[in-house]
Amino acid sequence: MDRRSPRHDKAWRERMVSFAREPDSEFTALRPGETGLRMTVYASERSDYETLIVDSQPGLRFAPSADSQAFGIGEHTGDPDVDTWVKINIEVLRRYAKGQIDTIDFYRKLRSRRSV
Repeated sequence: MDRRSPRHDKAWRERMVSFAREPDSEFTALRPGETGLRMTVYASERSDYETLIVDSQPGLRFAPSADSQAFGIGEHTGDPDVDTWVKINIEVLRRYAKGQIDTIDFYRKLRSRRSV
């Protein structure tokens, strides 16, 4: 079953990756050492798009690869490790996107995939 919202069509996903690739983007890069994932993921800092971008390439990145994929926070990504990580961090990801916590608190509250 596809749990994606109808608003998250291909054009939306491409637009989010494009936003995240801009030098002054409002996305925070979460690196493998911080998440326990094999790739960098990018969390939005804006409430008008609660987005998580999963880099298409493994390892440390500073901007999403062009073919990375964007998902609404909580959407099924198809990667069991990413989905588990999102599940254990969903509230902090959402609170961060809504501006309810700052970046320092965001990093303090994030849990690594290795912690489960």
